[in-house]
Amino acid sequence: MKKIISVFLALIMIFSTVAISVSAQEEKTLKVTVANDLHYSATGNAVADKKLYDNYSNCVGTGQLRLECDLIIDEFLSRATGDVILIPGDITDNGLDAEHAYMAAKFAAFEAVTGKQVYVIPGNHDFYTSRGGDFTPAEFKALYAFAYSDAIAVDDVTASYVADINDEYRILAIDATKPGANQNLDERLYSWIEAQLKAAKAEGKKVIAMSHYNLMEHLILMDKLHKGSVLTSSMNLPELFAQYNVKVTFTGHSHEHDIKAYTGSNGNTIYDAVTTSINAYPCSYREVTFGDSIKFETKFVDKIDTALLEDNLSAEIYKQATEDFLAYAYELYRVGVVDLVESVADADTIIDMAGLDRQEDAELCELIDSVITRAVEIIYMPIYKADETEEGKSVESILKELKISLPETEFATIKDLAIDVYISHVAGDESCGVLDEKFTLITSCFTAIFNYALSAVTAEQYAQVMSLACSLFGAEIPVDFFKYAGTGLKKAQGIEIFITAVLTPVLLSVTTDEGTADNNVTLEGYGSEYEAEGELSLFDKIIKFFKDIFMYILRALGF
Repeated sequence: MKKIISVFLALIMIFSTVAISVSAQEEKTLKVTVANDLHYSATGNAVADKKLYDNYSNCVGTGQLRLECDLIIDEFLSRATGDVILIPGDITDNGLDAEHAYMAAKFAAFEAVTGKQVYVIPGNHDFYTSRGGDFTPAEFKALYAFAYSDAIAVDDVTASYVADINDEYRILAIDATKPGANQNLDERLYSWIEAQLKAAKAEGKKVIAMSHYNLMEHLILMDKLHKGSVLTSSMNLPELFAQYNVKVTFTGHSHEHDIKAYTGSNGNTIYDAVTTSINAYPCSYREVTFGDSIKFETKFVDKIDTALLEDNLSAEIYKQATEDFLAYAYELYRVGVVDLVESVADADTIIDMAGLDRQEDAELCELIDSVITRAVEIIYMPIYKADETEEGKSVESILKELKISLPETEFATIKDLAIDVYISHVAGDESCGVLDEKFTLITSCFTAIFNYALSAVTAEQYAQVMSLACSLFGAEIPVDFFKYAGTGLKKAQGIEIFITAVLTPVLLSVTTDEGTADNNVTLEGYGSEYEAEGELSLFDKIIKFFKDIFMYILRALGF
């Protein structure tokens, strides 16, 4: 009997080995190159005043390298090694006819030379036009006809479409851009997406999705700070994708390099991979290989043909751009994000996020104005005094009054620290955890900001501000607690509790990765679920037949 069992075991092992060997031979890989937010600017190339970083006006507020954008795009295309190229929106910066025509011709020429397919989808900037925002999805589809040439389904209303990349993978390109407004994923488009996913599942296709807007929020408060950055939450697209095992969606818009996971009710985990703007530091793009697993690699445009810029740059800056392009891009990006950091510390931003009206909520808005004014003061204060004789306050002196010691730092001001933290997040793979000295510095600085900004308010005003802060972060701390804490030195205690319980999780979402790495990581693949419904191959049927017999004999023998 043991010999019989041994024979069956040997047969199973032989067939399994053959099956694995055949699978290995038949296993196909797909390599995808993803670049996002190209922001090609036809006007940027005409600006010649680039002699000093501080005068680099095209960077202020965005950090975009508009003067260099065409050269960056050319260098990227020369390096793109994927079988297909995905561009999830904001191809142009101003949505001008000339910009679209130029980029469409560039991509078409790239396809003709390389034989690689380029798939594009519009972003909000692609509808910013001198014609008052009336550039339509139909015009986009006509201009970028090469991307739609092999489409098996195209949405009538938006520029959304579906195309087979090969006989195994299918791209689902979602256009949720509403010309002249924020993104709008409505019920009609949601139903169209669901219909495409059902069709793909029936045909055994593995779906890769892309959209300009994020599938899910990558930072707490991101959708409030950057309205319209996340696809409409009332349409639970992450859950729909999980139900149909759409493992990866490529998105952009928020100009950050981040991968966020979502596990659906059926246990399937999907990944929203945001790729930062290639036209700003760190000038990164993704090479992603799909096979048994999904391998993400981050690449960088670390050089461009600077000879074409020589007339527009001072000798010193031209030398840096030529010798270390990423260091050059970093310095310019720092200039660019100053406005972004300052906009967060702006009363109008807070009032808008809180949904307040300056007329109807005049008293509370006036309080916010005064508190934010004080907060901005400390943001520009020196963290340390240069020496004991220096006049004025410092962050260190404010914390000393609270008996809080401040870790040593090379940052001159809180503003400098905030810029560094933001740029680290944009680049991905943040690693500043709660036990790091830098994180202690960050929380200490926030403690100083709140205490300094609220030092002159009444107990009632203190309770109003702190309750508003909690509501913005979706936290629930009873108003009565803040009314109690608003008296005397208890203000500092209330702030300490707020920093620990409410603000720390928000800060950690910026300073460290919650789950998967952002740049170079290997994730689980699509698995075997994507077999065409109802049929097994002849070889699989044979393997299944022998396995079933073997299991039946083992059960009959009492094993």
